[in-house]
Amino acid sequence: MDENNNKNKKNFITAFVKRCPLAMILILSVIVVTAISIVGMTAGNLKNSWGWDHPAMESLLLAGRNDDGGDDTPTQPAESKPAESRQETESTASSTPSGYVIPTWNESETQPIDQSTASPAPQETDPEESKPVTQPEDPTQDPLKGRQPRSVNYIHTEPITIRSGYYDDPLLKPVGKNYAYVYGDDEYFKDAIFIGDSRVEGLFYYSNLPCDFAFLRGVSIFKIKETSFDLSYGGSAGLETVLTAKNYKKIYLLFGLNDLGIKNAEAYGKYYAEAVDWIKQMCPDAVITLMGSMPITKEKSDESDWQNNDNINSRNFWAARYVCDGTDVFYLANDIPELLDETGALSSDCTNDGLHLKAEKYAAWVEHIRMYCYGEDMFTGY
Repeated sequence: MDENNNKNKKNFITAFVKRCPLAMILILSVIVVTAISIVGMTAGNLKNSWGWDHPAMESLLLAGRNDDGGDDTPTQPAESKPAESRQETESTASSTPSGYVIPTWNESETQPIDQSTASPAPQETDPEESKPVTQPEDPTQDPLKGRQPRSVNYIHTEPITIRSGYYDDPLLKPVGKNYAYVYGDDEYFKDAIFIGDSRVEGLFYYSNLPCDFAFLRGVSIFKIKETSFDLSYGGSAGLETVLTAKNYKKIYLLFGLNDLGIKNAEAYGKYYAEAVDWIKQMCPDAVITLMGSMPITKEKSDESDWQNNDNINSRNFWAARYVCDGTDVFYLANDIPELLDETGALSSDCTNDGLHLKAEKYAAWVEHIRMYCYGEDMFTGY
């Protein structure tokens, strides 16, 4: 009897496999993926991050929210803990001139998060609109540093229609060129480090600048203190370890692309300032350059209520306003004419995904960076 039962079971399984091959493949796939996940989490290589604050859950729960700045837009709350960052995704890879193989990037499919903090920030009300907005000189500035305050300059922009509570319309755009810049040769960059997201990774691969790079795709400014960055000289480490290991005199920061769906623009600027103060504690002698987030293509900007150039400009404005003191921290706009179209957006000829530059376009960006370096007077006494 047992032999007959076993035989019937085998015949049933064989018939099932022959008649329903797709179902069998699906069952086996689920088993394999589940096994890999369990092994990965046990080994600590994978993290089970599911919860009520997971982007997928928030997208489901907030599906009916009004995100156009209307009556349902919440008022701005007190500062809370940073929201989870959107992560950029990678697809196919292409070979670089130096022999490295790196992926090309696609837009993140994850929806914006922490919408409860997304409320419009107040607009600028400077009565003398024809004049650039500057910050007052700090009378307590240490004269031994040999640095005279040089405030950020702004230009006025046309009013926009605000499509999301993630940003506002400050009517101003930072340009930050109120300084007698010098051209930076290779020697200038030997005590410099660039810190930021996937665009900084691109600079590492394609710029040939003789400096250090700390980068991570998908990184948010809200995660800067606890993030482990990939390093150009090998390995990975947190910024506290990186910045205390070497006496950097020039620090370049580039964030913002992955913060467009986190909090609102003014909250982004405030936290950026907190992050820069933290960096100053480790590198008190360094001149810090806040690099404005580069615009994306018009096509990609027009299709999103939050990942768009208006939001990028708003965040650049608030970061420059809160971060750049004109003495230790300066602003460098990344609106490079060779890379922009007639609307001021990233030219579609310069990118494959609407977000990141093609390999051959980094030369224009590097030349732009070299054109806006600081003279010896900025480093007097060090």
